[in-house]
Amino acid sequence: MQLPGNQKRSQTDSGLSVWEPGLSSVEKTKPTFYSRWGGLVLVVSLLCVPFVFYGAGKAVQSNVNKVEDWLPKTFVETTELGWFRANFPTDQFVVLSWEGCRLGSDPSLPNAEPDDPRIAQVIQLLVPPADAPEQNQDVIEARRFIKSVTTGR
Repeated sequence: MQLPGNQKRSQTDSGLSVWEPGLSSVEKTKPTFYSRWGGLVLVVSLLCVPFVFYGAGKAVQSNVNKVEDWLPKTFVETTELGWFRANFPTDQFVVLSWEGCRLGSDPSLPNAEPDDPRIAQVIQLLVPPADAPEQNQDVIEARRFIKSVTTGR
């Protein structure tokens, strides 16, 4: 029996007939999409790579997410953030304390308790006075790494 196209009829071990599709002579000679267009797709893809990296770089540069942009101006937190940014402009700071360290009461009040005297000593160690000798290695290092100190006062 002649089958359409290039199909064959075969028998399995159990004696059942099975149709096996084959490729017609027209299908065998027709080139595939990738054999026809693969080179062009590859060249266009490679030409697009620099533009993709350029666009990604521009997107990263323009992606600015500042809290000030989405925090309402009427919030107390907005005011606190403004104070924080004014006093710590680069977001690089150290919080320093120790056991027994206390700020006294408001100095404008009569009979106010004084601050812990060690606070002033730490400030002098961290930010040496302007007339400190430059030959001292500790003074050089302190001036190199610490620009200012802000206390609770």
